[in-house]
Formats: sequence, C-alpha cells, structure tokens
Amino acid sequence: MFDRPELIRLIGKIIADKAALPDKTIEIVVAGAADTAMLATCAHVAATLRVDVLKRCRFTVLDRCETPLLVCAEFAVWHGLDFDARPGDLILAAQPCAADLIITHSIFRFIPHADQVALLGRIGSWLAPAGRLILSNRILLDDDGAEAKGEIRKRTAANKAAEEALVKGVLQLSESAKTTLGRLKRSIADAAGRPGEFRSLGEVGALIRQSGLVEISLDCLAWEFAIGPGDLIRRRRVLAVLGRGMVNGLAR
Repeated sequence: MFDRPELIRLIGKIIADKAALPDKTIEIVVAGAADTAMLATCAHVAATLRVDVLKRCRFTVLDRCETPLLVCAEFAVWHGLDFDARPGDLILAAQPCAADLIITHSIFRFIPHADQVALLGRIGSWLAPAGRLILSNRILLDDDGAEAKGEIRKRTAANKAAEEALVKGVLQLSESAKTTLGRLKRSIADAAGRPGEFRSLGEVGALIRQSGLVEISLDCLAWEFAIGPGDLIRRRRVLAVLGRGMVNGLAR
C-alpha cells in the first residue's frame, strides 16, 4: 500500500480536528474493505494521536463480501475497537451513520464508469457536516500494456517467494501447498481489465464534480519500485479529500 504515509497524514489531520470537539464520537466508515488495511490504518492513526482518541472512534466497515467483514470483525475484537460490519452492495446500502471520515480505497476500479458518479454521490451523502471523504485509487500509466505486464511479473515473483517459503517450512497452510499454489498461479492475471480504471487526474476531477461533492484536495502520487534485480515497475494513484458542499465559500 504505497500511499500509506500520505493516507496517515490526511487521516491524522481529519481525526485530530474531530477529536478537538469535547466528548464527540468520531464516526469512521470504510466503504469497501477487501481486508483489514484501511481499518487498521485508521485505528493506528487514532491511537498514535492519543489512546482516548481511539476509544472515541466508532468504526463501520461495509462490503458486499462476508470474508473481509469477518477478518475486520476479528481485528476489531483483538484490538478492542467499537465496530460494526455492514454486508451489502454499496450503491444500495442505507446510510450507516453521519460519518466524520469515509475511506474508499481501490474500489472504483471495480465499478463501471457509468455507475461511478452515482456511487460516489451515494457514499458522499453519508458525510456529516464538515465530514471528509478520502478517495484513493490507481490511475493507469500512459502505457497501460507495460503496466499490465509489470503487474504479472510482480505477481509471478510473489508466487515464487510463496513457493520457496512453503518448501522451507516458513509458511504453514491449512490446505495443501499444491492447492494454494495452483490458485495463486490462476490469479496472476486477475487485476487485468477492471471496468472502472482511471486514466488521468482530469477524469477523476470530472467524476468528483458530477457527484456533487466538493474537491478539497486532489493529488497524483507516483512510485517506482523493484520487484527483482534490475526490474522496476511504476505506479500512479489519485488521492483526493472531498466534502459535502459549500457554505460561505468554504467546504463543509
């Protein structure tokens, strides 16, 4: 998760602003989870501000799949978080709360472009006054063919590392190594051809305007990292902070 340092900075500012209000419960929503990453990041940020800030946070995670909700619930129990899991499709979901912070991380690439405006507007409608929505999503490189090939090389290298760990006994599984490695091999190209990929920052800006939300910040982050000796790949992400509307010329 290459945007984590910047996410931590943004989440920290938003939670700190809400924590400055005495006795306020800070409502945090993760819209589309996949795993515990966003829940853990938000909880980590709140705890580093002050332990009592974390105790004032209430976390709600929404996802159409039960598995990420189960692992998030387990994480919440382990760390003593005030937590609620909401299964279901985001576009049909009822407002879970008046959210002070909503995180959408990597979900829009799975949403067809024709449905993205409605979904972003729907999720944004859950914000409390002065609430903030953080949107983080990949932006394809200009040479998306090279990017796709790089992703396959990255997954192939990860699969090889997993196989070596199994051979050495470092990695223990509840199923046979053959079954797991077969599934990993079949999933190498899973990331290809997502229906809602962004291709430019301008495309994301247009989506935000059409959704009725207000752009507070909009940045494009880029990384270059090694997946093997002499093998570098690049990634780009959009990281946006959004609000509900304008009052006296200021985002609210």
